[in-house]
Amino acid sequence: MDRLIEDLRGHRPVQYCLGEACFMDLELYVDERVLIPRPETEELVSWVLRICKDEGSRVLDIGTGSGAIALALRHARPDWKITGIDNSPEALQVANINAAKYNLSVDWLRLDFLNGAHLLQGPWDIIVSNPPYVAALESEHLDPEVLQFEPLQALFASGADPDIFYTVIARYALANLAEGGRVFVELNEFRYTLIRQIFSAMPFREIQLGRDMQGKNRMLMAIK
Repeated sequence: MDRLIEDLRGHRPVQYCLGEACFMDLELYVDERVLIPRPETEELVSWVLRICKDEGSRVLDIGTGSGAIALALRHARPDWKITGIDNSPEALQVANINAAKYNLSVDWLRLDFLNGAHLLQGPWDIIVSNPPYVAALESEHLDPEVLQFEPLQALFASGADPDIFYTVIARYALANLAEGGRVFVELNEFRYTLIRQIFSAMPFREIQLGRDMQGKNRMLMAIK
């Protein structure tokens, strides 16, 4: 108890102190190797589940981290075949812990998606991602405990282009989604117009924005 109090006084997130974060119907193990799952990402998963009901769907979760998205989808749709990828072997260790806890079968794969997306071929029926989307200039608006304890590579977009992940995801989705397949992404509420432009510049059949509980544009879906 003394250690817990000391950690909390040091602004260590309570989820890391307890080693647990609630996500959808799951209680996931988390530590500093992975981001703490957010309510906005629960809304992304709920959107996927409301729209996609086909049996046997082939699903790719890009940047799986703790496995929250992949495992929540697998838990809700036991017949879906789901693959979760991440560039961090440490994050995949946590995802494995969570999959074992609930006896959920997900194919985990280590992959640097920005540089190695071509190595992972579809077809997929659903692609979903909560990619790094915080621009470096926005770091001053983040809580100190986020910057101090959570993995920065999972928060901040790499390089000079904060939207690079969306460009790569959109191109990959066009090449690897089955006809009529859908790609879902979580996005920065301040950059949704730019993200929509990235997808609109490509020949997707339909593009929709999704709002969170506060009415902010935080999600996008595109149909091939």
